[in-house]
Amino acid sequence: MSLVTENRALLSLQLAAMSLELRTALLEAASEMAERYCGRSFVKVERTEEHRAEGQYGFMLNCFPVTVLTAVHLVPATGDETVDAVEVDIAELSLVAETGFLEYRARNMAFPKTGKVRVKYTAGFDPIPGPIQSAVIEIAASMADSEAGSGGVIQEKMGTYSVRYSERASSMQLPSSAAGMLAVY
Repeated sequence: MSLVTENRALLSLQLAAMSLELRTALLEAASEMAERYCGRSFVKVERTEEHRAEGQYGFMLNCFPVTVLTAVHLVPATGDETVDAVEVDIAELSLVAETGFLEYRARNMAFPKTGKVRVKYTAGFDPIPGPIQSAVIEIAASMADSEAGSGGVIQEKMGTYSVRYSERASSMQLPSSAAGMLAVY
């Protein structure tokens, strides 16, 4: 799924000149690259994830900003699927929505030393912030330049000179301008 709206993509002369199919494919690949670079998803959706409890006082959720904390369950480390998880009263927890940090309100309470904490929540951006969209456009344009520069050739040799082009866009370096825009995310 592309993190860039079609209207925003068409503002790039390079992307606007492409076919819809090529533009869509590049934007999807560039979106995946941006999310991989930042180590998280940006699209706002409901998520369920499990964290090791390990006696911690708090932990970071995988995605943020968090808009809704739906449920938190303590899952025993029995290995027995028939043992029910224990629901935690959300009022007992404190959440820093901007960073996804979740902890007990009472400073002396920690999560159990064994088992897992299952968290159901909604997080992400809607709409996707402009700098993220701009970075994805930069990445897509760079991918297009990379493909055009190689002309589809993977390797070529002329006399003693030899060059090998990237076979996959995923091995491409993130443009420094895009990395700068994504640094705060």
